[in-house]
Amino acid sequence: MWNIYDLEPHIHSNVHLPRHNRFYQARIDSRYLKSGEGDFTKMPNLYMITITPYDPFGFDRMVYRVRNQCEELPDMPYEDGIRHFYFYTKGKKGGTPAIQAMLEYFQDSRAEKADSEVLKKIHQYVSHVKILPEVKDEYMHLEQYVWERVCVEVDQIRKELEEEVTAQVTEQVTAQVTEQVTAQVTQQVTEQVTAQVTEQVTAQVTEQVTEQVARECQINNILELLKDYGEPPAAVKQRLLKEKDPALLKKWLKLAAKSNTFEDFEAAM
Repeated sequence: MWNIYDLEPHIHSNVHLPRHNRFYQARIDSRYLKSGEGDFTKMPNLYMITITPYDPFGFDRMVYRVRNQCEELPDMPYEDGIRHFYFYTKGKKGGTPAIQAMLEYFQDSRAEKADSEVLKKIHQYVSHVKILPEVKDEYMHLEQYVWERVCVEVDQIRKELEEEVTAQVTEQVTAQVTEQVTAQVTQQVTEQVTAQVTEQVTAQVTEQVTEQVARECQINNILELLKDYGEPPAAVKQRLLKEKDPALLKKWLKLAAKSNTFEDFEAAM
C-alpha cells in the first residue's frame, strides 16, 4: 500500500482544524477510489500534516499525533489508514531536537537555519516553491506572512507548469521567428519582397518554431519535476528527448507532477 501526504501551514487561529482536516480528508479520499469500487483496502494511507505558529490545542507541545481509536478499548487496533500530525512551531514540550530544529526553520526559513542534511533538503524544496507565482509575492517566514499552501495540489502544479510553458514559448518564439523570417525572406527575395511573401514565411516559421520550443519547454519541465528524485535514468531521459508528439509530452508532464519516484513515472509512461 502506498502513502499520500497532505501538508498545510496555517497562520490564522480562527480555523477549526479538526473539522477543517476532516473536510479535506474526505476530498482527498474521494480521488483514490473509483465509483462502484468495493475493495476499500486499495485506499492509500493518508498523513495529514498541519503546521501552525499558534498552539492548536493549548498544551505547548511541539507535535500532537492524532489517530482514531475505540473509546472502550483504547489499545485495540483500529487501522483506518489516517494519521494527523499537528506541529506547533513555538512548542516547548515533547518532540525531539530534530523536530525542534525543523520547527525553528519553519519559523525562520533562512538558509543558515538549515543546519542538517534533512533541513538542507527541505530548504531546497522551499526555495523551489517560492518561485511559484502564487507563492513568491506572499512568501515570508511564519512570524510575518508564511505561505498558505507550500505543498500545492497536483492540479494546481500542472496549471502553473502549463502557464510557464506558454510564457516560455511566447518569448522564445518571438525571438526565433524574427531571426528566421529575416533570413528566409532575404534568401527567397531580394529587393522585390512583398507583404504576401513575408506573411507566408512568417506563418510557416512561427508554426515550426512554436512546436519546437513548446516541445523543449515541456521536456525541460518534466525533467525539472523529476530531478527531485536524483538524476533520471538514461532510458527515461533518452525517451523524453526523442519524443515529438505534443499530446504525449503533455500527458507525461501531468504524470511527472503526480509521480513519487522514477519507477512510478517510467511504469506509467
